[in-house]
Amino acid sequence: MLNRQRLRFLLSLCLVGLLTVTLVSCDSDGGNEDTGPTFQNNFSFEVTEGSSSSTTVEGDRTTLEGFSFFFTGTDPESGDEIFVVYFTEEDEIGEASAQQDLFGFLVRERLRPRTGTYNLVSFESDPDLQTDMGMMLIQNIGEFGMEGGSYGWYLGEAGTVEVTRSSDDRVDATIRADAKRVSFSETTVDTTQVEVTGQFSAQGAESFVGFSPFAP
Repeated sequence: MLNRQRLRFLLSLCLVGLLTVTLVSCDSDGGNEDTGPTFQNNFSFEVTEGSSSSTTVEGDRTTLEGFSFFFTGTDPESGDEIFVVYFTEEDEIGEASAQQDLFGFLVRERLRPRTGTYNLVSFESDPDLQTDMGMMLIQNIGEFGMEGGSYGWYLGEAGTVEVTRSSDDRVDATIRADAKRVSFSETTVDTTQVEVTGQFSAQGAESFVGFSPFAP
């Protein structure tokens, strides 16, 4: 379980950066299917401002798109089993991925899940990530600290992750989540409730990229 002490440690690391550690990917529950020559490891999420699963009012919409990868194996920092999906702006995963204008992850503290529906919970709620999943997306717009520039993140608070395909080299899922968007501009901090919906097809990777869920 991701206890409060460990969460605080992870949060402190987020401001320092992300490290890359190369490991051999491990097998887990599920089948083994070829991705095929037409497979594209894309993700697409629609963010609707002022909307959630408990309301019918919808505001501005933003689309976040890019590429997705997954790692399943052992977290070298904790020694625990882990499954993590990375969302990147470029079609690559590595140390530089965390410095892109769009980066994120979906994580649980067990190996690759079987097909089925899983709860998505907040990192702030002292979650049990062995049974549930946590999600965070980070977005930069322009140059932070300059006019028109901003930095922010989407922190999943509640929802579902429906895994529709799970194999050694590919994981597909759809996501529906209530989330909190926290944005920093040159002079202001803004917090808005949003709904995130969409899907991803993640390609298997042999590299674990350390990550640190940061919460306000």
